[in-house]
Amino acid sequence: MRKVTKRAISIFLAVLMTLSVLPVTAFAAEEYPLMIYNDGVRVDENGDNPLRIKETEQKQLTVTYNGSETLPDGTSLVWSSPTPYLVYVDQNGVITGRDSSKGTIMRVWVAENIESLWLIGPGIADSIYSWMDENKIDNMDTQGIVDAMELILTPIFGEDFTAGLCESLRNTLDSMNVEIRVALVDAEGNEIAYNSTHVVCDKSDSLTADFIPNGTYITNHEAVPSQVEAGYEMDLTGVTTPMRLEMGVNWSVQEPQTILGVTTWKDTDKATIDENGHIVFNTPGTVKITAKPDTEGLYNKLTALIEQAGGIANAGDTIGRVLKEVFGLSVAAGVIDALVAVINGIVEAGTGDAAQAMKDIVAKVSDWILGVTINDSITVEIKDQIDVTSFAIYGDLGDMSAFGGNRLVSITDIQPEGAYITADDVDWVSSNDQIALAEDGKVTARDGGNWGNSFTITATIDGVNATMDGNILGGNTLWPTDVEFSGPTQMTVGDTASYDFTIYPSVLYDDGMTWDMNNIDVGLMIDGQIVYSDNITDGVLSISDGGEVDAGKSNSGQFTVTAVGGGVSTIYVRNHSEAQRIGTGVSDPYFVKELQVSVYQPAASIAIDQGDTLEVETDDEYMIGIIGSGKYNASTQLSATVGPEDATDKSISWSSDNSNVSVDENGVVSISRQSLPITATITATSNDNPALTDSITVTFVKAYVHVTGVTLNTSEVTLGGVGSTYKLTASVQPADAQNQNVTWTSDNPDVVTVSENGTLTAVAMGDATVTVTTAEGSYTASCTVKVRADKAALQAAIDRASQVNEEDVDDAYLWAAFEAALDTANQVNNDEYASQQRVDEATKALEEAFNALSVYEPVTTATIVAVNSADEKEGQVIYHTTPWYKTWTSQTVELTVQADGDIASVEWRLANWSVNEPEGNIESTSGNNATIRPTFGVGPRSIWVQAVVTDQYGNDTVTEPVKVRFINWDWQK
Repeated sequence: MRKVTKRAISIFLAVLMTLSVLPVTAFAAEEYPLMIYNDGVRVDENGDNPLRIKETEQKQLTVTYNGSETLPDGTSLVWSSPTPYLVYVDQNGVITGRDSSKGTIMRVWVAENIESLWLIGPGIADSIYSWMDENKIDNMDTQGIVDAMELILTPIFGEDFTAGLCESLRNTLDSMNVEIRVALVDAEGNEIAYNSTHVVCDKSDSLTADFIPNGTYITNHEAVPSQVEAGYEMDLTGVTTPMRLEMGVNWSVQEPQTILGVTTWKDTDKATIDENGHIVFNTPGTVKITAKPDTEGLYNKLTALIEQAGGIANAGDTIGRVLKEVFGLSVAAGVIDALVAVINGIVEAGTGDAAQAMKDIVAKVSDWILGVTINDSITVEIKDQIDVTSFAIYGDLGDMSAFGGNRLVSITDIQPEGAYITADDVDWVSSNDQIALAEDGKVTARDGGNWGNSFTITATIDGVNATMDGNILGGNTLWPTDVEFSGPTQMTVGDTASYDFTIYPSVLYDDGMTWDMNNIDVGLMIDGQIVYSDNITDGVLSISDGGEVDAGKSNSGQFTVTAVGGGVSTIYVRNHSEAQRIGTGVSDPYFVKELQVSVYQPAASIAIDQGDTLEVETDDEYMIGIIGSGKYNASTQLSATVGPEDATDKSISWSSDNSNVSVDENGVVSISRQSLPITATITATSNDNPALTDSITVTFVKAYVHVTGVTLNTSEVTLGGVGSTYKLTASVQPADAQNQNVTWTSDNPDVVTVSENGTLTAVAMGDATVTVTTAEGSYTASCTVKVRADKAALQAAIDRASQVNEEDVDDAYLWAAFEAALDTANQVNNDEYASQQRVDEATKALEEAFNALSVYEPVTTATIVAVNSADEKEGQVIYHTTPWYKTWTSQTVELTVQADGDIASVEWRLANWSVNEPEGNIESTSGNNATIRPTFGVGPRSIWVQAVVTDQYGNDTVTEPVKVRFINWDWQK
């Protein structure tokens, strides 16, 4: 059950319990000049046989007066229902069944018949309430509820006792009725005659019973004053019926408006109400508070109803039938038909979007239902001031203990009811503060005298007084009952102030030695705890003597406090000797009073956080249509710090020396439609001490492209020996960034140095990291640099030497020298940090040892020839004849080298003009051979090639260039 429903039950129970005291015929008289009819049948005096009506069903009641349907001139009828959320009657005599509410009636019965049973009753009642919440009792009929209770109660009470309880429950559920009353009144509202009829509301068996609400009612109507004072607030409670729909209440507040003599209602903030019904009356005027069914709940119920009844296609018929059943007697003929026509129009439009169509239909029907349901409202007039005419003090001040303690009293029965009263509106006074103190409704017993004292407490509101007498029982000279102190609440750092205190009762014993009952302790809050001691400080106040302050022979004294820092602190004072708490209702032996003190710390410095200068970029150009004006808008936020940190007033005033550059109270500097650049000096001034100022020069400039990063052309470089160089290239992103400046650094300049343009120079073997940094934004990129000896010649020598076999060498001495040189060469080659000198020496030694073996014939001459004999060579030209029907690119010529020694390798390359204007390519090489293929073109194709022949000793011989010419006929030679 919803929260709003539970709140309404309390009102409903009160009505039911009142009705249960009276017999149902108690209101019937033997003769009534006013008689009530339904469909021509008299239905008054029907307490034993009430008129029955189902939820949402409507019946028309009519009356006769002295047997006539015509009422006397100047008279009218007033219809009323004590529980309109069960059965409602309008002023036309139409009654509407709204809620069978068996769940509510059931709770009354359980409270009276089960919960009241000694010892076991409350526990059983709680179990029944839980069962009711879990099983949705409002959806059950009488027999179902009785059967369930029989199963629950029989094991506990036995069959006979349970049978009696269940029969009582059945009678309660079946006979509960609502008395509908009608009165005939004259023009002044005086009652001439009255009568009543009793109506029982039964649960509807219609399809609508679980979907459509029939109204919303404000259950605490009578508690709402017709006039309230601005500021008054209260809680309204309401229910949407039937309650089993679990549909909440939507609250709204409106005020009247008159246009062309017609008064309507519009939303207003003269009063505000939240979703829980809490309303605050804000400003004078007239407001109407309305309770309607929850919109979201109604939307969901209608959607489920339409879908259950066949979907959108049948929406018109379904809604029409439902609305006529529920509201047929409440609206004019044809109104529902007009709504159905609108629904059918949406269906026939057939947009293809069923979900949207359903949404449109439900929205229209929801709005219609919310307009015609029995929605409850209250009109309230809000006054600027309502003076209190009377009130009373509620509480008990009799026989208070001489050992102290407090009693709370409060204001009640305020008249008029709508007067807005706060605690500050009530002045409390005691007839004798020495005996009892009255503060904000709390009365503290201070002194019982020798054997009791009397006092009077007076409360005053708007000049109206109310009093309450009290007395203190017994006497007390040993135990403290209360303490009070006073002194400055405003200080400046460095001040020392005195505070006066008084401890009660005034006759506390003090012999100056052992018995010293009138002393106090003074403390401060330190690290979350109140500390009572000497020499304490919380950074704002300091107390040198607070551990036990002696009042001397009287009950009053003084203590001093020093202000040491800016801020707010609280002084705490308590009784030093523990109090006796017998009969006081208080267990704490100490009573503590406190006083808040504000300490002023002057401002001593001010500094603008952004420094001395600030450049602000902007691209917010003011446009004239699509054309830039050359004028710009921009703003920037400045802030300033006022010291010291605990300065009391840190507020700042801002000013600009340029009328075209503004600065607001929050330090926002702005320009509007200004040419750039533009500069202003902005000054921050301490409000606490205007002599304290700081300034900053702010310049607005046109936005430029900023650096976002930097990259290098490589992330790792190996330099081949000391003295070798390599140029790193940095690319600043984006490429069009205005500031392209960078700086270069090496983390190990003893190994690698770097110039301002990124050129690396090897200084020694080793490793270093070279970093480039952008001038703007300090973005970085790094490259790992290794300095190593150039071992290419050494590796080539080792490769040649590795091909020699011992059996090819006759001289053992030369072989041994060769092996030693080869071993040394491999060791140096494997040493990553070997110097260039060692590498060169190892290379030279190995080559000399290799050459001494004389294993291979050196190459002194080499010539390029064609492998295929069909490709004839004439002088320096090799001709290849291509059939006329084939393309140049389909042909190849394979070349090789003839030499007079042992060849280690051959390098082929283009020669002469072919390098720049090739008509063919060296397509591939294999061993000592090369394959030549011409490119596509018109006419014969020619390619000049050349070979570099390396012998086994590493000596190079370059051949004469040879032209390879592709022709179709001899005349093309």
